[in-house]
Amino acid sequence: HRDLHSFPTRRSSDLYKVGPTRGCGGLAVWHNGELYGSRNYRTHKVIANGPLRTIFELGYEPWQAGDRTIREVKRISIDLGSNLSRFESRFQAAGEQDIELAMGIVKVEGDGEMTYNLKSGWLAYYPPADPAHGRVACGVVTGAVKEMRYLDHAGHGLLIARTKSNQPWIYYAGAGWSKSGDFPDRSAWTDYVEHFCRLLSNPLT
Repeated sequence: HRDLHSFPTRRSSDLYKVGPTRGCGGLAVWHNGELYGSRNYRTHKVIANGPLRTIFELGYEPWQAGDRTIREVKRISIDLGSNLSRFESRFQAAGEQDIELAMGIVKVEGDGEMTYNLKSGWLAYYPPADPAHGRVACGVVTGAVKEMRYLDHAGHGLLIARTKSNQPWIYYAGAGWSKSGDFPDRSAWTDYVEHFCRLLSNPLT
C-alpha cells in the first residue's frame, strides 16, 4: 500500500465511487499538510445487532503519519431511520502531542456545492447529478468544536480539528439520495444536516 496522500484525486463516471479518498465522511490524520489514513481493519467485534441500532468495533494495524506511528480503534453505530451514523475513534500516538484529524468529503467533477458552518460544526455536499441515478449527498457533523477549520485539499472538503491521544473523537457522517424523495435539492439536504446538528447540541433529557 502507498500512503493516502500519494494517490491522485479520483476520476470516475460511477455514481459515487470513492476509491482511496476520504469518500463520504471518512477520517484521516492530518500531519504537516497531508492526509494519512488507516489501512484495512484487522480485527472486528459486533457490540449490538438489534432492529433499531447496530454497533460494531474495528481495530487497525499501526500506520505511519509522517514520522508518527498511529493506532486506531473505531466504533460505528448505525441507527434505523437516520441518514447519519455515529463514529467514535480512539487514536494512540507516541508522546504527548495532540493529533490533528481531518473529516473529509471527496468532490465530484461538475457543479456540486460544498457548504459548511464551523460555529455549529457541520459540512454538507450536494454533488452534480448523475443522469441515470440522481445525486448522493454527503454530510459530516461534529457539533461545536474549538478551533476547527475548513480546508480544500486534494479534491476534498475537510473539517480539521485537534484531539488528544487515547481520547474518544466522536462525529457523525452519512449520505442522502436525491431520488428517495427526501432530498430533492441542495437546501433540503443542508437543512437536514443543520437540523441534525441542532438536535445533537440539544439532546433529550
